[in-house]
Order: sequence, then structure tokens, then C-alpha cells
Amino acid sequence: MFIYQGRPGLWDDYCKFIANRKQMRENQKKREEAKRLARKKAIKNGLIVNAGLLGGITLIGVAGLIVYWLVSLKGR
Repeated sequence: MFIYQGRPGLWDDYCKFIANRKQMRENQKKREEAKRLARKKAIKNGLIVNAGLLGGITLIGVAGLIVYWLVSLKGR
């Protein structure tokens, strides 16, 4: 119908429109995938930082406990 009843060039315009919409959908999927990967990376980095902080605090606590224990032994 586009070719026979539409204005000249309507079929070509329609084909360009369809190709443009397909490209827009593909770009949207790529943006969503990139956003998902960025969120996953942020969560992973946050967990690593928190684990490092917890480990550091634990080491400081253990070192303090050892010093306290040694001082209490020396006082006996």
C-alpha cells in the first residue's frame, strides 16, 4: 500500500523509520546492560571495601587484646 497509494518516497521513509526504531531499541538494551554491570561492579567494590575495613578493625582489636593480655601478665 505504501508503494502504490502513498506519496513518493513513503516506503523509503518507512524503512528508515523501522531501522531507526530498531537501532533505538538496541541502544536502549546496551544502556540497560551497561547500567546493570555498573551497579554490579559498585556492589562488588562496596563489599570489598567493607570486608577490608572489617578485617582491619579486627586486626587492631586482636593486637589491642594481645597487648592488654601481655600487660596484665607482666603485672602479676
